[in-house]
This record gives sequence, C-alpha cells and structure tokens, in this order.
Amino acid sequence: MSQRPIGSSGPASPAVAEMSELIELLEVVWERGRDTASAPPVSSAQARVLFLVEANGRLNLRELGRLLEAAPSSVTRLCDRLQAVGFLERHPGADDRREVLLRLTPAGLTYLGRLRTRR
Repeated sequence: MSQRPIGSSGPASPAVAEMSELIELLEVVWERGRDTASAPPVSSAQARVLFLVEANGRLNLRELGRLLEAAPSSVTRLCDRLQAVGFLERHPGADDRREVLLRLTPAGLTYLGRLRTRR
C-alpha cells in the first residue's frame, strides 16, 4: 500500500469532503439537541427552595433559611445557583432595602410545572 503526501488531490479528496460535510451536519444536529433539551436539572435542595418560594409567594432570605434550617451562607449559595440558571430573582424589600426578597421567574415556574408533570 503506497502512501500519498498530505494535501495531494488523489482519490481520497471526495471522501474527505464527504466526511467533512457529515461532521458539520453532526455538529448542527448536536447543537439543536442541546438547544431543545429540558431545563437544567437542579439538586433536591435547590428544588426544595423553588417549591418553598412558590408556596410562600415572595420570601426573604432570612425566612428561607429558617424554613430550610440552613446557615445563611448555604442559603445564599443555593439562591446564587438558582439565579444563575434563571429560575429565581432577588429584589430589595419595599420597607427595608437591606432585605432581599425572592421570587420565581417564569422559567422557574415552568421548570416546576415540568417537574410535577414528570413525577
């Protein structure tokens, strides 16, 4: 079997072109699949936060910590992650601007709806 130098335009060129086209199509399919995938999964602790915020309407961080029986730093990290995926919003309190109120986003509500449907 003889070897051809790289870049030669021998019989392998059509095969290489077809393979390149196939790879490009696979990349498109892969990206579409990633775009249509369901919302990112959340941990059980994060799901509990979502359920608590939904059940209580607006909830502040202190009350959430009391309900979870968790340290403030843990509650803050949970909320950071949920805010990063777009499921939770934080707003300053109307009476006390130091108070942080939590509210689910439409994406968070949709995620909980899908979670209930799957269960």
